[in-house]
Amino acid sequence: MLTIYHKTNCQTSISVLNLIKASGKKYKIKLYLEQPLNLDELEKLVQMLQVSPEALVRKKEKIFQEKYAHKKLSDSDWLKLIVKHPILLERPILVKGKKAIIGRPIERAAAFI
Repeated sequence: MLTIYHKTNCQTSISVLNLIKASGKKYKIKLYLEQPLNLDELEKLVQMLQVSPEALVRKKEKIFQEKYAHKKLSDSDWLKLIVKHPILLERPILVKGKKAIIGRPIERAAAFI
């Protein structure tokens, strides 16, 4: 079973979701903007991804640029920032079992699926 953390109007996320559908594999969609992750869920996701919390932050988003671009934050603060502003979560994220990847570029997602 694949899980995709999906944003419905993100072209990359849509393309990855289409790859999953075409694969014929069972999948679950998590619309993380409608049902944001809590701190525990986000910590587990970071562990599966094996990345720093900062690596999950979309730094080109307007909210980041306006409020956080020049701040130094701890790992804990990065996680709290994503929980507070789920739009900052990098996307799409794919989870299969105990492994996860950020599905960019799309070739990386295709190889994971």
